Amino acid sequence: MLRVEIPPGAQPLEQSPCAAVDARTVTLASNVEPLPAPAAALVIDPVAPPTEGCGLPSCNDRACVDIHLATPYGVSSHLLVPVARRADAGTGSCAAVFAEDTGLSLTFTATKTAGTRTEAARVDEFFAATSDSLVIRVPPVFIPPPKAVLQLLMRDDATGATAATFSFDGLAFDARNSRYMIAGGDLRNFIGDTSRPATDKTLRGAVKPYLDHLLAQGQLAADGDAVPLTLTAALVAEGQEVPIGGAIAVQATRRGKTIVEPKPEE
Repeated sequence: MLRVEIPPGAQPLEQSPCAAVDARTVTLASNVEPLPAPAAALVIDPVAPPTEGCGLPSCNDRACVDIHLATPYGVSSHLLVPVARRADAGTGSCAAVFAEDTGLSLTFTATKTAGTRTEAARVDEFFAATSDSLVIRVPPVFIPPPKAVLQLLMRDDATGATAATFSFDGLAFDARNSRYMIAGGDLRNFIGDTSRPATDKTLRGAVKPYLDHLLAQGQLAADGDAVPLTLTAALVAEGQEVPIGGAIAVQATRRGKTIVEPKPEE
């Protein structure tokens, strides 16, 4: 990946969408001779200019800066580096955003030890989701920082209280589609299952203390009672924080009556 710091005052070249370049006009890096013309038997049909853009995600309709690199083999040909303007990078808005209509549903049971009145939540391993992955979209000019960590804040929608904070480092970046994804095994690790128990670094582990708190207050007492929650997040890497727009809706629903467990033998 090549990143160029453009000095103030540099004049960019305005690039038209999906501009096609004739390979016969491109010079070699040595700048000695042009590429040879194709054989006479080879016929290249002209490509008609698109009327409404080609619709491909790789189309580059941003302004560019024309640079050349000095290499051991000579000066390179034209390298058109897209300009990442501050407006494109998300100034005044979030550069990264959760995909719309992202939601997770959890269930839990309430347990207590025989002879006591204190109930505790046991969050189930299975869950429901609106899609098979959590997606964070970023602009095409976004450069993913190394070892980025997702820092999450969970709030109770009803009261606005902070329910939990936790972090997740299993982010996979999809450069082709300009997005982070949490899917498959990473999504199971995000939720927390038997291979990664309900610790404070999983959603199950993060929400459990808050559910315990609500149960102690006499809330969520009946089968089907639920608490709506919202997850917001930021990408944290190398001491910098990138806010993520949007949110993930989470709902934790109680199922069944209180399970009474026997006292542990002393």
